[in-house]
Amino acid sequence: MADSKTNLTAKQKRFVEFYDGNGTETARKAGYKGNDNTLNQVAIENLRKPMILEAIEKRESERLSEGILDREKRQVFWSKVIEDENQKMPDRLRASELLGKSEADFIDKQEIDIENSINIGVIRLPELKPEGAEVEVLTHKKEAITDGLDTESRGTDGSSKED
Repeated sequence: MADSKTNLTAKQKRFVEFYDGNGTETARKAGYKGNDNTLNQVAIENLRKPMILEAIEKRESERLSEGILDREKRQVFWSKVIEDENQKMPDRLRASELLGKSEADFIDKQEIDIENSINIGVIRLPELKPEGAEVEVLTHKKEAITDGLDTESRGTDGSSKED
């Protein structure tokens, strides 16, 4: 890949250096003049230029490769800390906890009992109730709701077809 920054203007080079996802602010920091709308248009135009996009991508890939560990490298590091008997026990336990979290070993589960009742909110419109909207909460057994939806065993009026 050729060095695409060499063919860029000074402002474009600064735009590449400052770009952090916010094009308007980046254009302002790079030295472009104008109101937010103008700076936004400058940013859009710059981000459509292949040489600028290539330079931003190159900068980002260099930044990421310099020192930020990816998930696998962090997991290898934590594993080494856990297995190193020269490490203090709190450090080993913390590394174990972080490794477990990264592997989703500690997922919280919650059970919700919906067998007993289901609450349904009903809103009455103001024109039907002159004193204002009123919310009424109705409680139904789960079986009653599911039976009412079962069209094979119930008629349209709710009576059983078997009767």
